[in-house]
Amino acid sequence: MEKSLSSLQLILQRNKMVKKWIVNALTFLRILCSVLFGALILGTDDPVRGPLILLIVIFASDILDGHLARLWNVTTRFGAVFDVTADMFFVAISFFALILHGVFPPWLLAVATAKFIEFGVTSSILTSAAQSKSCYSALVFDKLGRLSAILLMVYPLPVLLIHKYLPGSAGQILILSSACLITVMAAVSSGYRLQKCALQRNKSAETMHQKKLFSELLP
Repeated sequence: MEKSLSSLQLILQRNKMVKKWIVNALTFLRILCSVLFGALILGTDDPVRGPLILLIVIFASDILDGHLARLWNVTTRFGAVFDVTADMFFVAISFFALILHGVFPPWLLAVATAKFIEFGVTSSILTSAAQSKSCYSALVFDKLGRLSAILLMVYPLPVLLIHKYLPGSAGQILILSSACLITVMAAVSSGYRLQKCALQRNKSAETMHQKKLFSELLP
């Protein structure tokens, strides 16, 4: 009976490990496709058909890895950080390639980089202050920040389509106006998160001060 239970436990552990590998492989696939996407953008005069197929694969992997991790109950801190890192890698590669191709506002890459850095720093502050170390979640999301991150991920798609089917000043105005909207959303999200971190720090400092006063009152 004990051997049967140990064998079953071993099988379950192996299945869980396989599921983790599948989820992480989907995330890694997004990194590989990002490199191919950048290469296709820079290597052809008509960067639409091939890159569009890769974008579909990238978006599908971004949806599937998180969904399967939750469905199979194999969410981990590493997986969450790896997922966001893969997203940032795709944004950096795709933005840089489109900038070199001359169809993308260069300053939006700086905005995206600053937003991802802020997200990592504020998540670290908020999780260390509000969550136990045993909690799997290493990241703290806000609705506006999540929406701006999704728009940053999706943004290369309309840029390619506008460049292909709406060339000229009208297309450029549309690209720049949408980039400005994403920038405003990211800035508002960052302001909210920084304020939340400041409030959390002040609350922690006040709690520590109260504990110190209480300990001094004890005999």
